[in-house]
This record gives sequence, C-alpha cells and structure tokens, in this order.
Amino acid sequence: MASGQNVANAKNLKVVSFNLCADQLALEFGNIDQVLGLSSMARNPALSYHWKLATAVPAIRASAEAALQLAPEIVFIGQYDARYTKAVLVKAGMKTYSIPAWKTLAETRAGVIDAAAQIGQKVRGEELVSDIDRSLRRLEGLRVHIDEPRSFLIFQRRGYAQTGGVVAEVLSHAGLRDASDEFGLPSAGGFVPLEKLVETRPDYLVVSEAIAIAEDQGQALLLHPAITRLYPPKKMLIIPDALSICAGSSTPALIDQVLQEIEAKVILK
Repeated sequence: MASGQNVANAKNLKVVSFNLCADQLALEFGNIDQVLGLSSMARNPALSYHWKLATAVPAIRASAEAALQLAPEIVFIGQYDARYTKAVLVKAGMKTYSIPAWKTLAETRAGVIDAAAQIGQKVRGEELVSDIDRSLRRLEGLRVHIDEPRSFLIFQRRGYAQTGGVVAEVLSHAGLRDASDEFGLPSAGGFVPLEKLVETRPDYLVVSEAIAIAEDQGQALLLHPAITRLYPPKKMLIIPDALSICAGSSTPALIDQVLQEIEAKVILK
C-alpha cells in the first residue's frame, strides 16, 4: 500500500529500500541508478536473490534519517518494519510503499505489478508475471510423469515445519501434496516432534540445503539417524532460502529449481 504521490504519476522514481524482500523488487524493476540504498541483507548470497546486483548499491541503516539523507522519491518498506520509521517518513512528505509477505502466487502476481508501477516500471512487473507463468507451465508438464501421489513437508531449522505459502503452492502445481495438515500445526506453521515425523512419514522433506556436517543445533536435527534413514539425499528436495524467502523476483527461479529437483528425485527414470 502506497502513501504520497499517485502511482499514475510515477516515472523512474529514485528508490530506497529498508527490507530484504523490498530490496529484491527495487533491484528487479529499477535501473541501477534509480536505486539509492538497500538494507544490509541485500548483499547476503544466502538470503538475497539479487545479491550480486546489490553490491553496486550502498547499504544503509533502516532508519528514516538514513533514507532522507539520500533524498529518494519513494521508500520501499516491509509490512512489519517499524511504524515509527514510516511515520517519520510520511511526516517529512516522503512517499512510502509497504510490501507485504505474499503467501500465494495470485498475491505475488498482483503485487509485483503494483510494486513495479510505484517506480514507473509497470511493464517490468508484467514481464516478471509472464516469466512466472511460463515456468509454471513447464512444471505442470511433469505431473504426467509422476507415477503415484507423493507428499512433502517443508522442514526448516530445529524441526520447524511451514504450512502453505508460495513454495507449497508451486509444489502442488507439479502434483505433490502438502502433508503439513497431518501434523496438527497452526496456520503459521510450528515445530514437529521427531517422533511425529517418523510416524507420519511424508514422502519428501523440502529443505534449504544439503547438510553433511552440522554447523549448529539448528542443522543438527537433519542429521539425526532417524531422519537420515528415512530421508536420504534423494528424498530431500533442496530449495535454497534465497529463492524461497521472498516471493517475487526469485519466483521463476524457484519454480525452475522445483522442476529440477522433481526431475532428479521424484520422477522414476
């Protein structure tokens, strides 16, 4: 949701972003000289899809003062960024645009077009939607090659399981079923006891990386003997965080990654 200048008047506006997901959109749709500043996370390759592009843009503090010093024409912020910061920007006459965490492909399609329009690049948003739909059509073509219904669970650090969301929806386009509803989890997801995972046994775990040696307790659970026995590498679908954290810019690449994982691990050769 935008405040300030009318979208219809937006034309190649100078933009600052405070938020990792907003960073991706600023880099996706803006010319590099339009993007004046980004969050510090924008350069982190583990989290940021456009981290290489971000190296050409200054990293700034997530404060109204830092943004105002750069004199942008619009500031992209996240849905949960500090209300005080937004209030200071609005009081100073700065146009702001709040980017929510899109949880469905429909929200993503509508959201990227609107976000692109905010900085005068609506056509680029429409092109991204076309890329998303093109990748989805390729993915849906795999359904006929999957011999029987298969289930998955999006399994994160320390045994936290995600329910729904864009990743789950993308996997459903390939004919896989989200097993999270079998665990009695709240709508936002929750922790799954190891015993429950072993009992329920979804066909695949969706994880962010392949782990050989645990670097911390968050990763150690995936190397528990019960999990490694039930879920060898061919039973783990790898979707890196940089593709899944922020729907939008990375969504075509996310879909293509799912396609590659399913071709390699789900479809019988």
